Amino acid sequence: MGTVDQAFLSVLQSRFFFLRLFGLEGKVVIFDEVHAYDTYMSVLFENLLGWLKAVGASVIILSATLPDSVRQRLAVAYSGIPFKNQVDIPPYPRVTIQSSSSVDTLPLPTSKEDSRTIGITRLNRNPEAIVQYLRQELAQGGCAAVICNTVARSQEIYQLVKEAALVEPENCILFHARFPYAWRKELEERVLGKFRRDGDRPGRAVVVATQVIEQSLDLDFDLMISDLAPADLLIQRAGRLWRHKGRVRPPRMTQPVLAIAQPELDDSGWPSFGPDVYVYARHTLERTWLTLRGVDVLSLPLETSDLIEAVYGTGSLPGISPEENERLAGSLRSLKREDAQKTAQARNRMIYPPGDDAFFFDGSLGLEEDDPEVHSSFKALTRADPPGVTVICLNGTADGGMYLDLPGKIVPFDDHAPLSPETIKLLLSCAVQINHPDQVVNWFITQPVPQAWKKKPALRYCRRALFTGGCYQLGGTPHVLRLDRELGLTITKEVG
Repeated sequence: MGTVDQAFLSVLQSRFFFLRLFGLEGKVVIFDEVHAYDTYMSVLFENLLGWLKAVGASVIILSATLPDSVRQRLAVAYSGIPFKNQVDIPPYPRVTIQSSSSVDTLPLPTSKEDSRTIGITRLNRNPEAIVQYLRQELAQGGCAAVICNTVARSQEIYQLVKEAALVEPENCILFHARFPYAWRKELEERVLGKFRRDGDRPGRAVVVATQVIEQSLDLDFDLMISDLAPADLLIQRAGRLWRHKGRVRPPRMTQPVLAIAQPELDDSGWPSFGPDVYVYARHTLERTWLTLRGVDVLSLPLETSDLIEAVYGTGSLPGISPEENERLAGSLRSLKREDAQKTAQARNRMIYPPGDDAFFFDGSLGLEEDDPEVHSSFKALTRADPPGVTVICLNGTADGGMYLDLPGKIVPFDDHAPLSPETIKLLLSCAVQINHPDQVVNWFITQPVPQAWKKKPALRYCRRALFTGGCYQLGGTPHVLRLDRELGLTITKEVG
């Protein structure tokens, strides 16, 4: 068996008939966390499933929170035959088996220990209100996670939590994706070392994070605060709440509680999601907000399917007013337009499906992906997100020298020395991916790549930032980058 992640899609944007050379015929390919694929990626993924079937590979698709409509589409994409749904679908957890001639959905065995009840409470999303809630709930100890939808918000909340001195400094941790790779790896090991099943768990701690702890990591927290996110992702986040059975909890915490930071409401009482709409579809956030309105308890996994279908299904939500229904209809129209555009973009870039003669004459197979200077129309993109840029973070010395700041060591860097494989590896360990704001991404794209880097495939599309005293000013712009061991990379816009 082999495990394939999203990066594999990039490889498969080249000629798919080389799949046979990869030895996939008769093998089993596993895709995990497929609920995380957006519309654009899903189109490519469905095409990939058809090719995997064509070359004789079996496929296992894993997700704890997959909408039923997506389950059906993926089954059809692989088998090529219409999906015949069962009259009575077994409750979650379940497994769907799609062969070339039939489809069966079967229940998986469960026990009472697999079921749990999670209390839902609501908080003002104001960072000060979150700090106050943590102060109250951690009075008798406990380990809490605060999951934010954006890096900037996680940095802001972390600073307030730290200033409030709710926990010992070493047990207040910020974890997000905008750290240089080596720092992020060290942070992940530190978080796992404290909150995994056999970790050295402190009596009181707070981890402020983004989606990096949402899935795939075996972490356990006594208390969780989360920004409002799509229902399936809230379930994923709640999977880190009281995850390890048998663990003794603080006296104050008698049941797992997910505290949801509520969006601000406009004058009409409708939610305003701010920058979160750049992360998640507004319509999905609205349906989640309406679905959870008035819900104080979740029974999982019993209610998993109903909750996901309420948010991702097409039916009307019960108990909403005509005005709310109209607002939902408007955001749904916008979402459908966006999905149609992403679907068209994906189909324009993907290779033809198996059996299509045009496959052998497709002129798009040499499209570039990584070069940020190439227009998106000429890229074999595996996702529709706005283009980003990889920045190598270097540090300057008072005498004009440079060095790499790595965990536990400082490595001098000679810009004129030959780039050995080891040096390239060290440079990449200091890389940060910047995807927004657009002004910062565009500024870096206009900066020249060092000549020596252009000759190295791993570095040819990277830009560099030379930090002095932890700061880097983007010349001719008001933007300043700051690199900090605690906060990671922060991007500020300074006027005046």
